[in-house]
Amino acid sequence: MPPTAQRCTRVDPNRVRWFRQRLRRWHRNHFRTFPWRQTRDPYAVLVAELLLHQTFARKVIPVYQELMREYPDARHLAGAEPGYVEGLLLPLGLKRRSQRLIALANLLVREHEGRVPSDEAGLLALPGVGPYTAGAVCTFAHGRRAAIADTNVVRILKRFFGLGAPESPPPKSVSLAMREAALEIVPRLEPRSFNFALLDFAALVCTHYRPRCATCPVRARCPAAGVFASRG
Repeated sequence: MPPTAQRCTRVDPNRVRWFRQRLRRWHRNHFRTFPWRQTRDPYAVLVAELLLHQTFARKVIPVYQELMREYPDARHLAGAEPGYVEGLLLPLGLKRRSQRLIALANLLVREHEGRVPSDEAGLLALPGVGPYTAGAVCTFAHGRRAAIADTNVVRILKRFFGLGAPESPPPKSVSLAMREAALEIVPRLEPRSFNFALLDFAALVCTHYRPRCATCPVRARCPAAGVFASRG
């Protein structure tokens, strides 16, 4: 069956194990360093994930650093001047993001004593927090096994694991089936580092346009590699 026609509902465990091994080995020399990766503070991780939504990481770095200097916790952010926060976030666009951050901080102070919930259900109950962000906080702040199924990870699930056409456009929303598949490939041992590797692999190798198949660490077993290689 050609790669574009492959369909399945579960990922192959043997394939998953091989993928994990090769990805971890590759990531030893390709870990991307960002300031939000140097902390396990749930508040700092949550703020970073909300800033990163639909935004390039390199643009977020200076904004995130300044925001964390000014508002190191939810209580500081809850009392922020909206106009000032909007000015800090101006390079990222989406003006309403500043209002949402302040509103979220106020809710955390009012209902959670300024703390970010540590469980997925509690995180999902927060305004502006969806399955991806909740999973990111769980895994990157708490080191738990959680799915981080954004469009980049879905792309890997399609191309390498055959869960859809490898050349199909990014989904507007991630289905429950894809989120379940994303969780299946995350190991119980060191899920935090694996999820970092998964994101870095999607950003550096398995990109949406012109994936770098020639240097891909999992090319040997990737059914989509031939599709993109045939384009020259």
